[in-house]
Amino acid sequence: MRSLLWNSEKYEIEITGLATRGNGPVEPESLEKKEQVCKNCILAFITVEEQDNLSETSEKISEEILEMARETGRNLVVLVPFAHLSNNLSTFKIGKIFFDILEEKLHGKIKIERTHFGSDKSLLLKVPGHPGNIRYREF
Repeated sequence: MRSLLWNSEKYEIEITGLATRGNGPVEPESLEKKEQVCKNCILAFITVEEQDNLSETSEKISEEILEMARETGRNLVVLVPFAHLSNNLSTFKIGKIFFDILEEKLHGKIKIERTHFGSDKSLLLKVPGHPGNIRYREF
């Protein structure tokens, strides 16, 4: 599992299409809304890899997310499936299961939003410029 964590002032996406490439069959989630805007949040861009132990890696990334939230004073995390950090991707099915497990681990500790799983997105991101605002993690 690889991730980029961002302390974000503003995050905005617009879904431009459904994904057509992946490791195995592509099964995008149902599309309920085409746009998402979040302010003052921790963004967790996460790539689930083929060899990941879902329980172990979700525990480690949830700890990192909560630590960053405490350090920055943020009370919202946006979970963003982001296949672009690895060439060793898990299947769509395993990736979706990982995000369900991660959301369960964070539930009750911080507000959670999820970004659509299985789509191409345009992205607007505003991150303040000071140390510790962007963190790369591998588990």
